[in-house]
Amino acid sequence: MKKGFTLIESIMVMVLVGILSAVFAFYIREAVLAWGFLSGQKSLVMASRGALNKMVRELKTASQMVTYTTSEVSFINTNGATVTFVQTGPDLYRGNYIILQNLKDPGGLGLTYLDQNGNQTALAPEIKTIWVELNCVNGANKFTLKSAAHLRQ
Repeated sequence: MKKGFTLIESIMVMVLVGILSAVFAFYIREAVLAWGFLSGQKSLVMASRGALNKMVRELKTASQMVTYTTSEVSFINTNGATVTFVQTGPDLYRGNYIILQNLKDPGGLGLTYLDQNGNQTALAPEIKTIWVELNCVNGANKFTLKSAAHLRQ
């Protein structure tokens, strides 16, 4: 009697191995996609948080408001330099330099100007606090960061 496997047995083993491989591949694929999502989310949050902190830190040095709309702020700081933050398309600019990409377009940058009582104001001398809101989008990654700068005027 010969030892070995028949053709039917070999085909059955290959079919079972194929089915098991497909099941494992599905779970591995899901894990890789989840890792990619979380990795993208983390890098976008870190970049956005850095840009928000930079804006707030510099807004605190404002001595005179030049332009103040819901999507642009320009001011003269305590050193006499003019600083501008504006959203153009999906990018946030500080002057001529992009400090953040992947903003929601339109509406990625939201600025609200408040007086000393916390009420919205449209008068430059009354502005004491500026609320900054960044709405970021990159594929399935979407989130909003908010902060406030209390001016030293």
